[in-house]
Amino acid sequence: MKKTLVNHLASNLIRIWSAFSITDRKRQKEVLAFCFLLLSCFQLAAQIPNVTRGYLGNTFNGGNGKWVQNYASEVDVASDGTLVTASEWDEAGRCVGVFKDGQPVAHPKQYNGTGGHKCWGWGTATNAIAIDDNYLYVVNCDGDLLRFDCSNNYSYVDSIRVGAAEGMTVSGGFLYIIKSGGLVQKRSVSNPKAVSLSVTITGGWDVAVDNGGNIWVLTSTEVLKYSPTGANTGIKVAAQTGWQPSAVNYDAVN
Repeated sequence: MKKTLVNHLASNLIRIWSAFSITDRKRQKEVLAFCFLLLSCFQLAAQIPNVTRGYLGNTFNGGNGKWVQNYASEVDVASDGTLVTASEWDEAGRCVGVFKDGQPVAHPKQYNGTGGHKCWGWGTATNAIAIDDNYLYVVNCDGDLLRFDCSNNYSYVDSIRVGAAEGMTVSGGFLYIIKSGGLVQKRSVSNPKAVSLSVTITGGWDVAVDNGGNIWVLTSTEVLKYSPTGANTGIKVAAQTGWQPSAVNYDAVN
């Protein structure tokens, strides 16, 4: 059965290759390399016992609501274990995913999907997301801070303009939003229009906050610690050789 599957795949890859009328040498090499890579993966899987083969990428299967978005650029976890994920694009519009016990449980949409949004994913395309016990927070690609009600199946609540963001976290009743250029803003969750702290950390693109309210900002080479008032403490965690850090978070327990 496994050999038959591999042979069938090989013959179909040949048909696919023959069907393409590609004259560019570089493109020819790219398509051929992909075909052989795919074939090699199936050959390897056929040789290893007890292997379950599945899809690479997301699992959209036609609209039953049970699919995982294309990728996640930022994630956060609520106190009850609910996982939320953010991406700027998903072909089926799930730019914000809400998952619990391994299953997608909600599909938040700006204006609850009634229209008027300006970003993909019903207004939720984003790199900046956070969640607490009351709300899911999203800064979408248009610079709107959206709030969704966690107790009402993540239904849309409201939005305000805050400008485009690279990352976000929520801690101690405050939202910490980091923007392009490393500008960090602290806003109360009860009044997010008001900015109580604004500090720029050159090169910063993600932010975390510890139990003491200290602000940790990720740059391309290190994580810098700032005091609750935005003062540089001089403490930093340098990236190891070869690392390319893309996100930072704080473990409040350990």
